[in-house]
Amino acid sequence: QQIRQGWADNEIEASPLASDEEWVRRVYLDLAGRIPTLTEARDFMNDKNPRKRAMLVDALLEHEDYVRNFTTIWTNNSIGRGAPQRVSRTGMEKFYREAFAKNRPWNEIVVDILTASGHYEENGAVNYILAQMQMPDDAVQLTAMTTRLFLGLQVQCTQCHNDPFNKWQQDQFWEFNSFFRQIERVDHEKYNAQTGRMDDDYSELLPRRFQGPVYYETRAGLMLVAYPKYFSTEVDPGSETNRRSEFAKAVCKDDPNKMLATAM
Repeated sequence: QQIRQGWADNEIEASPLASDEEWVRRVYLDLAGRIPTLTEARDFMNDKNPRKRAMLVDALLEHEDYVRNFTTIWTNNSIGRGAPQRVSRTGMEKFYREAFAKNRPWNEIVVDILTASGHYEENGAVNYILAQMQMPDDAVQLTAMTTRLFLGLQVQCTQCHNDPFNKWQQDQFWEFNSFFRQIERVDHEKYNAQTGRMDDDYSELLPRRFQGPVYYETRAGLMLVAYPKYFSTEVDPGSETNRRSEFAKAVCKDDPNKMLATAM
């Protein structure tokens, strides 16, 4: 009803219902990442069951090609199409492959990603954060990426000023940012006897002690402080608080906003 109202409001005439030939190609591309084989297409078009479209969706969601396709999609979402320096694409893919194969719920996946620590292949979930920590930017890129990917919010501009187009304020950006100050990226090297040089070995994400506020500057040159706060949920800023864990719980909580569900 709402979609049809949108058509009416914008004077749009909707396309006709897709034919079986069109639909089967589209659903395979969306879910399996490929077009159907000739046999698969013919079997679908010859099927007289009125529920055959829903049944094919269910079947594709159980198919190994769905796991492969969505592993690629979400690895690209998380670290980009190429592996950034000191980031393991293999580790990130392993994490998502297992998650989709086991049909894990998104709240569990997101908690694992936001709270991950350890070796970048032993715990592939850490690669999401490692990919956003390519420079010492006080987790600015990580904050912007996390709000965009998991909350559906574009807030990167508000690190410097209030957003002129929505209610997001500069202090909110830094309140979110303060949740990511208890982590440290450590890059390890190993000696190469053939070249006599040190080569890249592996990277890991480790916890570090941090307490109190973060400091940020307004466009007027005023220095202000921000404490960890997820909208109306305030978090103890002491060093004993695991800020990422508190942030992940707040993101996945079934609050009235349902921002994670909406973003998905």
